[in-house]
Formats: sequence, C-alpha cells, structure tokens
Amino acid sequence: MQQRHSKAFYIYSEYENCAYSEQELKAIRDNNTLKAKRIQLLSEILPKLTKSVHSEDLQLLEELKKEFAFYFEALTLIGYRRIRQLQFLDSDIEKEIFKKKLTAEKVVKDVYSVFKEGEKYTTAFMNTELEKIFKKHNICMGRRIKAKDMEYYFEIKECRTSDERGWKMVRKLIN
Repeated sequence: MQQRHSKAFYIYSEYENCAYSEQELKAIRDNNTLKAKRIQLLSEILPKLTKSVHSEDLQLLEELKKEFAFYFEALTLIGYRRIRQLQFLDSDIEKEIFKKKLTAEKVVKDVYSVFKEGEKYTTAFMNTELEKIFKKHNICMGRRIKAKDMEYYFEIKECRTSDERGWKMVRKLIN
C-alpha cells in the first residue's frame, strides 16, 4: 500500500489496491454523469472487478450489479459495442436483450423440439407451449404471449386447422 506523508500522520487510501479509482466510482454513481459515460465506465470496471480477489472489489461488484442491474445484464448479453450502436437508448437495449434471450441456444432447441417445420398448429396450442418454454427459461415477456412470437423461430403462415385459426411453420429461421 502506498503511503502519503501528511505532517501529522500517514494516510492510506482505501482505493489503493482496488480495481477501480475513486473518480470512476463517483462518476458511475453521479446522476449528472451522462448515461453513455456511465455505461462506458461500467464496461471498463466490470472485467476488472470480476477478476479481482479483493473482498472490497467483490462487494462493490455486488452493489453495482444491484444498482445498475439493467446495464450489467446488457453488458453481459449484448456487450458495450452493441449498446453504443443502439445509441444508449434503453428501449432499444431492452429489445436487443429480449431478442438475445429468445434466440438463446437452449430456448431454440426447446422450441424446435415441440414445433416442427411444415406442421400446422392452433393458436391456443402455440401460445401455451411458448409460455411453458419461456417460463422454463425465465423469459418474461412483459405482455401476453402471442402466436406471432413464433416469428423469431419460423417463417409462419396463417391457416385453418379444423375450423380453428392456426399457423403453419413454413421453415426454420435459426439453424
């Protein structure tokens, strides 16, 4: 630990051995800091904190994850470059996170195990099965699940199945 002499006593900085500086932490927590700058600082500090072995760093990481949960999820799932491309707009970032979750390998595998290419399904069946899959993978839609949500996985075409409205899975969109 580095020491600075102060005529009366030695001062030890609590940030001396940390993976972040006092200025960075203040800028992240300052409400006047632009959102873009705050996200950039978080993206720079996150890798440092996760690699650190200091208990202060790990404690700060947990605090920041709670305080900035949305941005940590965004940085983890889509990365800083994509957030910057989306011009730091929360609504666009949220849509991109949602799309990333929906197209995760495990989710796609479950969808393709239930729904087959070329088959027809009723709207009610599609809604209930998609709801089960999304619930299994902790994907919250924030709205009611619709058969149109299948458009993330299949090219679909509206059709009739024994007097009920239904959908035909024309072809897979994700391989």
